[in-house]
Amino acid sequence: MGKVRRISNILLGIVMIVAGIILGLRRNGYYLAIVILGLLLVFRGFMKLIYYLVMARYMVGGKRILFTAIFMLDLGGFSLTLADIPRIFVLLYLLVIYASAGVIHILRSIEAKKQQSPTWRGTLVLGLGNIIIATLCVSFRRDDVLVGWLFAAGIIYSGLIRIINSLRSTAIVYIQ
Repeated sequence: MGKVRRISNILLGIVMIVAGIILGLRRNGYYLAIVILGLLLVFRGFMKLIYYLVMARYMVGGKRILFTAIFMLDLGGFSLTLADIPRIFVLLYLLVIYASAGVIHILRSIEAKKQQSPTWRGTLVLGLGNIIIATLCVSFRRDDVLVGWLFAAGIIYSGLIRIINSLRSTAIVYIQ
């Protein structure tokens, strides 16, 4: 990981922690959670689309990046329109996102362990943390304030993991 990427990951982690704290301090963080999630997905979709237009269209598997960008833009736009529907649907939507992200991180950690990568433990912890947060949200689905706090804790947790991963030293492989 280069210095610019490390610094940007640290800054993004700090922004995530601040957003989680702001969300946790609000009494009714429902609308703020939807806006944060929607804007994050739209931003990531635009970044992947720009990456596709600049570089990935010339790569093998570049269309997958294009489809991911379109899917993220669509999901982000859909998230931003959810403010007017009942909260249980939004809660289920957030739970599906957290649970699927947790499963993806666990599968990535299994693959990293097969390739004897030392970072598989951190990815596994991140995936298990996401699944635990989704499970706790299902358990406390009646209490909107507690679910907002759990969502805020999940954002803070993801920000901390991002900062820890960016501060970790990476091995450089030289081909001779």
